[in-house]
Amino acid sequence: SHESGMTSELLDDYEEGTAQVVFRDSESTPNNCTMATGYGTISYTKIGDTVHCSGDLRVSSKGSTVSSSTLRANGLPFVSRNSDPGKSAVTIGVATNLNMGGADSIRAYIEKNTNDFIFRINDSSNGDTDMAMSAIDANFILLFSLTYKTDS
Repeated sequence: SHESGMTSELLDDYEEGTAQVVFRDSESTPNNCTMATGYGTISYTKIGDTVHCSGDLRVSSKGSTVSSSTLRANGLPFVSRNSDPGKSAVTIGVATNLNMGGADSIRAYIEKNTNDFIFRINDSSNGDTDMAMSAIDANFILLFSLTYKTDS
């Protein structure tokens, strides 16, 4: 028997692919990091309005990024939903080569209506704050997965 809210059993929207993702700052004209060769491509699967992505992203140079600006990853394959639930958490498996001082943890999330994910840190003295570009070094590595909703 089916759930009372079910509207369709048809799987007519399935896609697999790759997307190029780059770390960048949050300036009005963003400055990109240079990604290590072979480490800027993520894999994705889209089923209906649900997108699952995973990747191994590595920086080789921070370039001319602004150190006080918030760290973002740009280039998710679809823009996130512009209505609730539009936000989604990023699962971080590994994050290395960090300069976070006394920070206790790192997290990331995708905001509504964007193809970026945004990084935050938490520490006992400052609480939950945006993660600045200065918190990563030129060899930053991030292994992650993310599932989010899209209107596409």
